[in-house]
Amino acid sequence: MIVNHNNNAIKLPDIFLVGAAKSGTTTIASILDQHPKISIPRKEPGFFSHMNKKFEEIDAVERDRQLTKIADYINLYKNVRDEDLIADCSVKYLVTHKDSIKNIKEVYGELSQELKIIIIIRNPIDRAFSHYNMLLKNSYETLSFEEAILPENAAKRRHLRLGFDYINFGLYYSQIKAFKDNFKHVKVFLFEDLKNIESLNKDLFQYLNINLPDKIDTSISLNPSGIPKHRWLIKLVREDSFIKSILKKLFFAKHKHRLLKIKSDLIRFSVRKNTLNQGTRAELKEFYKEDLQKLEEL
Repeated sequence: MIVNHNNNAIKLPDIFLVGAAKSGTTTIASILDQHPKISIPRKEPGFFSHMNKKFEEIDAVERDRQLTKIADYINLYKNVRDEDLIADCSVKYLVTHKDSIKNIKEVYGELSQELKIIIIIRNPIDRAFSHYNMLLKNSYETLSFEEAILPENAAKRRHLRLGFDYINFGLYYSQIKAFKDNFKHVKVFLFEDLKNIESLNKDLFQYLNINLPDKIDTSISLNPSGIPKHRWLIKLVREDSFIKSILKKLFFAKHKHRLLKIKSDLIRFSVRKNTLNQGTRAELKEFYKEDLQKLEEL
């Protein structure tokens, strides 16, 4: 989309995949990225959550890779073909909806109503536990789940990593209502829709008003979480390493979704399933009850 910003015509995303985290966004991003007419130069730029923020205002672990200046954001898309649609896949936009919506509307102006917003949500209890297991797998989490979700611990740690606030990420009602109130085109999928991926693909591209591509890898199961069995392998796959650089050279660009699949398969081999205490699940079910009722009405 060409947007007039400060009297300059700039190329910016047409599609926003805004979350929720650990609900299938990586899979949908990979599906979008396989379409020959959609470009995703970088996943998770997070710009509209942090536009014009000071370094110290961003949670500590995100500071080095989140964009805050519009010039840097524009630069992401300078080499995208004019005929292609651009997608920004940043799961932080949903939970930081107050900032992200305000900033999107400030940059896009009236053209914000032409944007296609995609949201996918998951049972908030399963989402929270999966988020916890992801950080546990990556050696960021040291507390038990029950300790981590205590309000005082969430409040104390969210400045380090917003994702530590596992529970509030799943309060979907106000998040989705804000996007529906501010944008004309908002499409909400459920995590369960991934079980019929071909139907989801058809629905997704129909919503985007572009042809369903001839071939999309629908066997993708990405971003697994769990208790680490082989931390060395997880670290090898995740961090900049010789093996990672070789894989990127072999698969990046045209086949980068295959690289994601290989990485996910390696990580899946390196974790074992973690189970949620049923007492904790019952407590969280009661906690989310009102929010889910309001969401269903919405």
